[in-house]
Amino acid sequence: MDNQNGLKYCPFCGWKYVNIHTRTHESYVTNFYIAYCSNCGAMSAEYPSKEKLIAAWNKRATDNLTSDERKKSEVV
Repeated sequence: MDNQNGLKYCPFCGWKYVNIHTRTHESYVTNFYIAYCSNCGAMSAEYPSKEKLIAAWNKRATDNLTSDERKKSEVV
């Protein structure tokens, strides 16, 4: 992982210091968690646990590609 909180880099700008923020809604008793990139402003959806947030944020479109396919998909 790029970050101490377990989050990978931002998939939009590549910034490696993505933070986890907590949101509280008046109509809910529980907290929600979001990932936020302070460089480009990218933000995840809200998740009911940090574990679900981290799993969702760290999932990449290239996860199921072979190494050759991944190389072809990289931006030059």
